[in-house]
Amino acid sequence: MNRLLIARMNVDPQYEGEFNEWYNGEHMRQASAIQGFGKSHRRYRALSFQGDYWTYLPNPEYTAIYDIERDAALLAAINSDQYKAWSGDFLERWRDRTHDEASIICEQIFGEESPIPYETVLIAQMNVGEGREEEFNSWYNDEHILQANRIPGFGSDHRRFRAIELRGKYWHYRALPRYTALYEIHPEADVLSAINSDEYREWSGDFLARWREGTTDEVSTICTRIY
Repeated sequence: MNRLLIARMNVDPQYEGEFNEWYNGEHMRQASAIQGFGKSHRRYRALSFQGDYWTYLPNPEYTAIYDIERDAALLAAINSDQYKAWSGDFLERWRDRTHDEASIICEQIFGEESPIPYETVLIAQMNVGEGREEEFNSWYNDEHILQANRIPGFGSDHRRFRAIELRGKYWHYRALPRYTALYEIHPEADVLSAINSDEYREWSGDFLARWREGTTDEVSTICTRIY
């Protein structure tokens, strides 16, 4: 079972170059030194696509996915001195220059358990109404994921994660959003053609018909790897 820390945010445009240089360099190196964290961390930038059936906006623009070792003691990890230095450095440098920041620690509930492989990925996050989680997860894992495999340009290595609540000394991770799905898109795919296809129309339409009234806080972005 993979465990991840997913951090999503926007940065003030005038600081974007400085932010990415710092994040891809110093911040990622610090993350790998935290006890219980792995080494296979990735960052993505969201792209804009105006499709016939769905519009993908680059908001949030940046997503970092941090690998956490399977047997790591999570609370000990986020209470460690290394984590304190890492999170404190971010707050000191960037708290006033970033916004819409949302960070979750989550456990995998569907898909391959190898390291995250994506160069291009569709990230879909949402919450589901109380009392409907079992129904939602059964439909998502048994039907919705399989439908995604048929979309031209999409791969078949799709994964889902459930966020957990974790209150540490230096950061409180809330389970919001509760669910994150990562969909593989082939790096050479024509993304606009993919999201304008009949297969995509059926896939997205089925979600809307079944779950538009049953889910909240849905955010979807299509992202390309930058680290």
